[in-house]
Amino acid sequence: QKIVAADADDYRAKLFHAIGPTLSLDLHRSLGRFGFAWIANARGSLLVGEARWSAPNRIHHTDDLGAILDMQIGLQWTRCFPRLGKVAVRGTYDQQNWFGVGTFFATESSAANGMLGVQPDDHDIAFMGFSIGVELTR
Repeated sequence: QKIVAADADDYRAKLFHAIGPTLSLDLHRSLGRFGFAWIANARGSLLVGEARWSAPNRIHHTDDLGAILDMQIGLQWTRCFPRLGKVAVRGTYDQQNWFGVGTFFATESSAANGMLGVQPDDHDIAFMGFSIGVELTR
């Protein structure tokens, strides 16, 4: 992640290399006899590694901890076609949260005791959106 100060020609960057276990859950609930089903899945990872903080002419390395939570919920329609195979079409709401991996500039009104002018409490990053998928199984 790299951020640029709006009022100066300065930047802060954080590069996070980590490894850790992942746990996932996948749910499927049929809705009658027409091929529709509610679907949901979640995947979580706990990450342990090293962060490389950088600014102009300064670099600092720290041990770091992060986590990722990835979720989807939606509706799926499935149908078997004799010559084509099984077709599934799904529409989902997706969300992915990265905990403890973001950063921001310290301002004069905040405690600027962090490394390279960055607050010591990392911030979270989230991505959200919708997706449509098609699956063909023969």
